[in-house]
Amino acid sequence: MKKRKKWLRITIVTVVVGLGIGAFWMFSHSTEPSLSVSQLKSRASSLDGQSVLLAGEVMPGSLQWDKSSQTMHFDLGDGADRQPVTFKGVVPDKFRVGTRVTVEGQLRDGYFEAQRFSNRSLCNVCH
Repeated sequence: MKKRKKWLRITIVTVVVGLGIGAFWMFSHSTEPSLSVSQLKSRASSLDGQSVLLAGEVMPGSLQWDKSSQTMHFDLGDGADRQPVTFKGVVPDKFRVGTRVTVEGQLRDGYFEAQRFSNRSLCNVCH
């Protein structure tokens, strides 16, 4: 009987740990779709001020750092369009010109104000 209880406990712990790992993976790989730059521009009037995910490639020649405001400016592109982005905060280590990133933020007066880089940013498995 003691052996049976031991196996039951091991099974319960295994199931709980497995569910925890599955839940973590689901939340870290959000299913919320990101918009391309072209999609954002075509829906700009309906998205103004709403929080959205924007995905694109950091365009060459667009990266600027404003030291006084500690703000980074860059353009995201998707081959057809470009979107100016501003970001104030910690930039991921792998952020480079030419990399594909996903940022979360809001479109305001034609500029995309990014509050954070999505957990999908710079993720080779996710893109």
